[in-house]
Amino acid sequence: MIKEMAVLAMFVSFGVVSPFCSVKAQVVPSIDVTPPEIVKNSQTSSTAFASLDDVSANADLFGPLAEMFKELAKPIGNVQRGSREIAIFRQAAPAVVLIKTKDGLGSGVVLQDGQIVTNRHVVQGIGAVEIIFKPSDGVNGRQTVETRVGRVQFVDPKRDLAIIAPATLPVDQKHLRLISKDDLDVGADVYAIGHPLGYTWTFTRGIVSGIRHIDTDGQDYTAIQTQTPINPGNSGGPLLNASMELVGVNTWARDISSVEQKEIGGSKVSLSRPAQGLNFAVSAQDIRIFLAEIGQGKIKNLALQLPNIPECSGKPISAGRAKSNDADVRGFSLKCDGKADAWLVAPDDKTQPNRLLLDPDRSNKISVIVIADVRTGKWHTSYWDFFRDRTFAVIGYHENGSVEPSRFEFSRT
Repeated sequence: MIKEMAVLAMFVSFGVVSPFCSVKAQVVPSIDVTPPEIVKNSQTSSTAFASLDDVSANADLFGPLAEMFKELAKPIGNVQRGSREIAIFRQAAPAVVLIKTKDGLGSGVVLQDGQIVTNRHVVQGIGAVEIIFKPSDGVNGRQTVETRVGRVQFVDPKRDLAIIAPATLPVDQKHLRLISKDDLDVGADVYAIGHPLGYTWTFTRGIVSGIRHIDTDGQDYTAIQTQTPINPGNSGGPLLNASMELVGVNTWARDISSVEQKEIGGSKVSLSRPAQGLNFAVSAQDIRIFLAEIGQGKIKNLALQLPNIPECSGKPISAGRAKSNDADVRGFSLKCDGKADAWLVAPDDKTQPNRLLLDPDRSNKISVIVIADVRTGKWHTSYWDFFRDRTFAVIGYHENGSVEPSRFEFSRT
């Protein structure tokens, strides 16, 4: 599952970045993944951690990283289809975005006017989201991941639709055209692109099984029933026809699972048998009505609601000298529960950079190393053990000096 590395940096990127900028590929250095051992009650430099005694400084250091450790990317496998399907995916996939919120992941579609349509339940109760765009082929076998902050502008609970306005769009960003006529036939081929269960930019194919009217206490819209596989993470993604037109926004799959009790190896286990082929999308007709009502002022613009700021942004719990006695080390607890999972290392040799070492999995193995620029002291480069195989295949660039990377690059090898 590690073949498609074009999607691997999606879940760790954070923040607004500048358009694509090629940078000479870096060689990942040899990295010691063992957390540093702190010799307690030893005297540290009076200046090494001066700013870190301030609670607000700790929030600035660790706050931006909180969301970045919630999800890990899961690469997708190659999809082998006919020539038409390959063409549809290659041309349509760049218009599909990954939407990351404080509560989870979803999909979205870039429309012709630059707005992004998704499901309301993907962004429910959230005003600001992170938008991650599909990477394009970069230089020397590397790719650059671009992200933007997006503001949830309009929601329609009745049709389970929402509009997100990105701060900006990447250069030459692709979009999908909304079908103009409601002439989709039962039996027609349809295609879905999304991020089911975190498997980013997954492409599936099916047929229209029926056109249904959904009318419940809270919802009223025309649904396209399809046997195109849809799972959590597909929500908000496109349902396409063979002309790569948007015919619907994938929204939910009906679960009529059965559970069977069996005895295996002397133990009783429950085996679930989920129903398949009952998947639904909000129709293009409802999307057009939603957009029209926005234009007519019938749907109010949402006030910006920033995601909840975590109460804990990294609590200092220890300070001392490195066991090698060549650096000051301060330990932090990212969850403020007294257990160390982050360490700031300030070498005595000022020709060596300060390092921030992180073990968000609490596996006793460092998986993220952030390195400061020796001249400026600002964060410069980071290395991410994305596969948890000690290869540190993903490289983060901190072009604004912040602890949060502005972009990522990674190798195909």
